[in-house]
Formats: sequence, C-alpha cells, structure tokens
Amino acid sequence: MKYKNAIITGASSGIGRAVALSLSKRCESLALIARSKDKLAAVQAEIEELSGTEGPSIRTYSLDVCDEVEVVSAIDEYVSEFGGVHILFNNAGIYFQGLQGVTSDQLDQMLRVNILGAFHVLQAVIPHLVPEESYVFHLSSRSGKIARPNSGAYAASKFGFTGLSEAYYQDLVPTGIKLTSLCPSFIRTPMTQGFAFPQEDMIDVTDITRTVDYLLDLSSEAVIKEIVIECRKSL
Repeated sequence: MKYKNAIITGASSGIGRAVALSLSKRCESLALIARSKDKLAAVQAEIEELSGTEGPSIRTYSLDVCDEVEVVSAIDEYVSEFGGVHILFNNAGIYFQGLQGVTSDQLDQMLRVNILGAFHVLQAVIPHLVPEESYVFHLSSRSGKIARPNSGAYAASKFGFTGLSEAYYQDLVPTGIKLTSLCPSFIRTPMTQGFAFPQEDMIDVTDITRTVDYLLDLSSEAVIKEIVIECRKSL
C-alpha cells in the first residue's frame, strides 16, 4: 500500500528522527513536529541530502504538543496543503528517572507530554485520516506494561498512554484505520545517555524502523494492537 502523507512528532532526534528518515523513502510528504526549530531544520536537511530531487516535500512545525491550539493549527496547515493523513507516528515524550525522588512538577510534565500531548495530536489528526489507507503508530514503552522502581513515575505516564492507545484501537480499527502501540525497552538514543543499563545492550533505533516497515507491509486485513520489544540482556 502507498502511504502518501506522514506526520511524525518528536521528530528532531532519536526515534522520531530515525522514523522520519525511514518514511522519507515511502511518502510523498512529511510533517515533522518537535520543539526545537534548529534540530528540525537539521533533520529536514539530512533527509533532503539523502533523498535528492526524488525525496518527499517536508514541512517542519516547532511547537509543544501540550499546546492544543498550536497542534491543531499546524496539522490543519499541513492538511490544507497536502490532503489527508496516511501515517501518524505519535512519538513525542519526556522522561524523568525515579519514583520517590520524582517531584510533582516532573510527574506533571510527563503526564502532560506523554498522555495529554499525544491525545492532542491524535484528536487533531483523526478527522484527516483516510479509512482503509491510514496507519497510526503510538510509541509507548515497555514501562507502560511492566513498571520498575527506578522509572515508576515514567511508567505511570506510559501505562496511561498504553491504555489510551488501546481504547483508540477499539475505536478506530472498525472504521478501517489501523493502530499499533509499540512498547520497546531501552533504546539507544540521546534520551537514554547516562542510564545505568549499558548502551551497547540497548535496542537500536533501526529495530523500530524495521518494525514500522513490517507493519506497513502487512495485508489490509491484518492488524496488530501492540508489540513489546525487549532488550535481551535486561530480562
């Protein structure tokens, strides 16, 4: 299936950047969303250099997904230029380590970005999804399935996001829109620098892009609600 237009949040680095680079090989246009204007510009330049004249049209939107007005405005602007949305990679998220040591402000930030921000994006995109032609990916976490004390507050936000994703799965799939929640363990990205778990034992971002490619290539009748990707040495 040809997926024409894609929106990627958290696209300025890590998983979002890797998925944007991967989807640039499939899509005719990309909307890249993140807070850092400079980092988004760097990802756009990287894609354009790799793709050449045959690459997708790219639009970047520097915003905070917690700002519903900005989210709706950006998505409406993108859709008015390119038409319906065929892929949403809902990925923006933040992490603070700990449980008892996490402040109320830090927990509030995680709940707002990891749940409310993702909700804003999805709600804004849903009216523009194309039945039988669209795929929504939610980047949750293994921490949204199994909580650990050293990331318990983060787990609370991701448990919430996983539940929200499952509810939307039940809502959207009968309409012909696919949705999969990806729940990976530690991934080798800038966000996991400094973790006690060794970087060399973490999942590579290419494991995420290959998973996305696999899901996009399934037949129209196949839909997978959730995929948990473990780090072998963390078990």
